[in-house]
Amino acid sequence: MHTHPMKKVLLLQLLSIIALATAAQTPPAEKFEVIGNIKGDIAKLKGLQIPTNAGAGKILTSDANGNGTWQTFPTLQTLTAFVHRATTANTTNHITTLSYPNPKQTDVVLVTHNYNPAGGGSIAYNNHPVGIYWVGNAWTIYNEDIADIVGTAFNVLVIRQ
Repeated sequence: MHTHPMKKVLLLQLLSIIALATAAQTPPAEKFEVIGNIKGDIAKLKGLQIPTNAGAGKILTSDANGNGTWQTFPTLQTLTAFVHRATTANTTNHITTLSYPNPKQTDVVLVTHNYNPAGGGSIAYNNHPVGIYWVGNAWTIYNEDIADIVGTAFNVLVIRQ
């Protein structure tokens, strides 16, 4: 007996629907369960290990081996942002010293040029590469090409560690 090809397709579709309906009635053993494979260009789920101590105000990070840890997200208490102006009082040649409460060597300090800071005043256009380094009790910004830095301004973000 020969079965028409269309009947085979319909029978396979019907069996698939029955299998899906049966699977949908069986609750998963875990809160997140995948039956089958997951494909992705970047994600390697077999290597990611997620710990269980999640909580409010935390973000998930992982190391090079895929071991995840929950870290406390920086709060306003751990962030300091301000505009620094390089003046003759806080600057020597190509180096200007930052001033903010209780600076520490473990602070993460990010700086960008500010060509139009609030409060106006004459601000020099600092078209020079800048760096930042710790000098024992304070952070400093310097022009890497040793050009004068007086009269410039910078946006500063300090992240306490």
